[in-house]
Amino acid sequence: MIKNWSDSVPMDYDHGSEYIVKNYLELGLLRLQRHGTRYTVKRNPDKYKPDLIITKHLNNEINDGDFVCFVEVEQKVNDDFLEYPMIPIRYVRGLSFLKRKVDNEDFNPSDVYGIVNQYPHDKLFWATFAEIKTFGEIYIRDTHNKNDQYYDVHHCNDHNIHRGYDSLSEYIIQLQVVGI
Repeated sequence: MIKNWSDSVPMDYDHGSEYIVKNYLELGLLRLQRHGTRYTVKRNPDKYKPDLIITKHLNNEINDGDFVCFVEVEQKVNDDFLEYPMIPIRYVRGLSFLKRKVDNEDFNPSDVYGIVNQYPHDKLFWATFAEIKTFGEIYIRDTHNKNDQYYDVHHCNDHNIHRGYDSLSEYIIQLQVVGI
């Protein structure tokens, strides 16, 4: 019997992965940014809100820039994604994204949900919330627990799952150019 919610969370789970993803993403954006602009990736101080906030600035500005998108990060603490860039075959239902996060009203369709491997979090699968809702199939593992409901993107739709920090950086820059 679980007496405390923290007893059900693996001891090695913390929000440190979000800071590591933030650094990888900042590096990718730094390599791709255009002359005269810079991108900032901030960790949201409210851990019940979207994890990372992406903003764009002109180089001569010191204050907060224009909002670009949110990035939600989920780590698979017991998985190293050895088959990367393929989705692990043991994920019989494909990649699973928490339904309560995908349906959260804080997110826009163009915001991103990323799934990373265990430390060092160097392997990333990601999709926009719109792609997850379009190509994902709702799977309810436990009807009495809203935290146990998922959008599963099956292997046959894995071309809708993007891979890597570079492709995510390119997507973020493209969002700002198109003005989505």
